[in-house]
Amino acid sequence: MYVKVRSRGTLIEEAPGAYKNVDEVIRVSDALEIKKKAARMRPVVNIKD
Repeated sequence: MYVKVRSRGTLIEEAPGAYKNVDEVIRVSDALEIKKKAARMRPVVNIKD
């Protein structure tokens, strides 16, 4: 895998650990009736400009 970044800080910021667990966010949102769970999804890519 190759990653092109302008600075090391950007690379650290985009590390997988910088993101919340998607399953947990969906579970809590559904439990609090903020949104209704409709489908299971999996993040594939993150593009930041």
